[in-house]
Amino acid sequence: MVLGKVFNIGFMLSTLVLVPIVANAQGTGASGLEVPRFVSLASNEVNLRTGPGLKYPIEWVLTREGLPVEVVREFDTWREIKTVDGDVGWVHSSLLSGKRTVLVDQYTRKIFNAASADSRPIAQIEPGVVADVDKCEKQWCHIDVLTYDGWIEKSSVWGVYDHEVFD
Repeated sequence: MVLGKVFNIGFMLSTLVLVPIVANAQGTGASGLEVPRFVSLASNEVNLRTGPGLKYPIEWVLTREGLPVEVVREFDTWREIKTVDGDVGWVHSSLLSGKRTVLVDQYTRKIFNAASADSRPIAQIEPGVVADVDKCEKQWCHIDVLTYDGWIEKSSVWGVYDHEVFD
């Protein structure tokens, strides 16, 4: 009877150790960084796989370096990411960059010289343009795109969270 209890406890412990390996929808991931978070693609060819490893089939190939993506889970050196279109898959961490970028939504948007719609517009950017982000305030982000740098409303881009503020 005692032997049976030891066996059951050992079985339960091994089961508990195996279950939570990839379960980190929010909090700190395997990298020690916050999950979820936004990053960008570090290559013009990134294989989006169905699972965290080379043995998993490629579902999509992402072909736009600098494109912002959202890391939603981590496992070892693999990151489960979500694209602006809602596609989800796993990529190796070496194919991602911590460089922050944003993607302009479906409308032509203005870049302003200050973080205010009352300030002077300096350029218009088309839908789908990817821009580097220097910093974000409550409602505005400072971006660099081509030869322009200025402020864009946070609500008109994808790649930063509504609550996010950073320098």
